[in-house]
Amino acid sequence: MNLFVRFLLTMLEDMAMQLIFWIEIVAILAVSAVVFGITWIETHKK
Repeated sequence: MNLFVRFLLTMLEDMAMQLIFWIEIVAILAVSAVVFGITWIETHKK
């Protein structure tokens, strides 16, 4: 039983790490898109 619980915890930790990794990628992409959008609007206003 103890081994199974340990296996479950390591699996959950791995999933959490992957989730955090993907959230970071999405956040970076979102920030880049916003910055790009703002600069695009500013340059095309004139």
